[in-house]
Amino acid sequence: MRAAVALSLAFVTHAGAAAMYDYKPGEFLVIDGGTSPDKNFSIVSGENKAGDFGAYLRDAQTKKLIGELEEVATGLDSAADAYHAHWVPDSKHVGVSSRADRHLTRNVIYRIENRRAYVVETPQLMCHAVPDFCGIQRNLVAHSPWIVTITTTSLGRCGRTRAIP
Repeated sequence: MRAAVALSLAFVTHAGAAAMYDYKPGEFLVIDGGTSPDKNFSIVSGENKAGDFGAYLRDAQTKKLIGELEEVATGLDSAADAYHAHWVPDSKHVGVSSRADRHLTRNVIYRIENRRAYVVETPQLMCHAVPDFCGIQRNLVAHSPWIVTITTTSLGRCGRTRAIP
């Protein structure tokens, strides 16, 4: 019984602690699940030559950095195993999970296109998954002006989100 309590307390202590790793400038490690299914890309964490820590999209073949994934929360943890990537089977989208705070996980979704990572906003996902979502949302906002709404482009596609006063 004491062993079980001690083990559970050890887990609780570890869950709140920051996962740290001391990178050398120019050193990058692949994060958990970071290699794309087609083996063309990887998500890595590390320090660039200037010594700035971040998460990056990297060419898995040449090991050259393609670009920083600026929306990934990197202020709390630095160890590669503290970050998690979730690739779709065709390697065209990846979700990256990281801790923004001790009890807050930030999830960011990227579209991989033309060897670049583009942030996918949640409203765009909703419009893709449920095509009538933008219309439904507009009707809700007309009756409840305090709801956050989704703007649409002239082609009927989802645009940016904005708060309605």
